[in-house]
Parts: sequence; structure tokens; C-alpha cells
Amino acid sequence: AIRAAAAQVEGRLVVRYGIEADYDPETAEELRDILKSYPFDYVIGSAHYVGDFNIDASAEGWSPYSRRDVDDIILGYWDRMLGLARSGMFDFVGHLDLYKKFGQHPSVDLSEHVNVVLDAIAESGMAVELNTSGWHKDAREPYPSRDMVIGCRKRGIPMLVTSDAHHHSDLTRDFDKGTRMLQEAGYDKKALFAGREMRSAPLDQMRNTVPDANQDCIW
Repeated sequence: AIRAAAAQVEGRLVVRYGIEADYDPETAEELRDILKSYPFDYVIGSAHYVGDFNIDASAEGWSPYSRRDVDDIILGYWDRMLGLARSGMFDFVGHLDLYKKFGQHPSVDLSEHVNVVLDAIAESGMAVELNTSGWHKDAREPYPSRDMVIGCRKRGIPMLVTSDAHHHSDLTRDFDKGTRMLQEAGYDKKALFAGREMRSAPLDQMRNTVPDANQDCIW
């Protein structure tokens, strides 16, 4: 269906064949085999679970947990992201620091853990998305935070702007804001993908409209 849709809009819009896959160390090798069996243009690596807890499901899901429990969950998230970065299965990282979606933040300094993960991402050759959907959640900022964007830039980690759209009206929502944030951090190029290969293109200011055929975007 995706290939058929791409053929229908050929010359007017670039359509890529991608997937977001959750990293779980217990099922990682099975996932690796599945991903190899499809001709994806890109695979987004993300983590929505820490153990059996879905950090992305609802604000109410966090309510039974104490402050210490929340810190432990967030620490567990970074441990999982480290495994993701070292797995070699993914092309870019999706919504880094997702746990803040419902306003959850650590009460302790986890910068050392964050730095280890960013170092591992840099070593892996992956990119990181700037996901604009966080501006419309309790997080009130994109994923990842401005400080983490700066950390990515210092390590030479490529980045790209995405919207995580679940509705066509949100396809390029806040691309202009996301682009400005990357530019302010020192980026002048964005990452693009085709056939699991990454290339770069100028980080032009983008309007909050559906792009034309010359704009290769990931939503």
C-alpha cells in the first residue's frame, strides 16, 4: 500500500518506507531478524517501556509511584536507551527523553547517564530526531530538550525534525520552531534516509505546511 501510494504522488511528494520499533533487550535479537526481512528506508529506535511499565500511556499511570520510584523508572529508561544505542539495529533515535511527556522529571542529577547515552549514539553513527510533538504535551518542549540538542551538536550527532503526527493536520506542525532550535544549536544540515542509508541536506526554514516534492521529510 505504501509503495502504491508513493507511485500515485511520484514527482509531487517523496514517500519513504519506515517503521518505529521499540527496543527491549529480551526481544532484541528477534526484532533484529524481523527488521532485516523488510526493505525499510529507515528504522526509528525508541523505548516506551521500562520493564512492564508504559511510560507513554497516561499521566494516571505514573500516579501510584513515589518520587524515588519515578527516578528509578527514568534511570531505567536511560539504561534501556544505552542498550538501544549499542544494538546497531536503528537509524535514528525517536523522542529521546520521552518520560517527560506527562511532566515527569528526575529529582536527581542524571547528566552522567545522559552523557553516556549520547556518547554511545555518536559512536553508533545514528541520528536523533527533534520531535515537535512534545510542545503539545505536558512536557511543553520538544524531545529531546534544548540541552540535549546542544549535547548532540557537540558530539557531531546528526539530527532531523519530525512531528510524530497521528493526524494529517499535524504533519509538519512546528517544523519552523524545531528548525530554529537546531539552527540555534549550530546545525546547518538535517539527516535524511533512503534504503537505510543516511545523507544530509541543508537545514532550511520549513513552513508548517505539507512539503513539496523537493522536501524529503519524516513525520
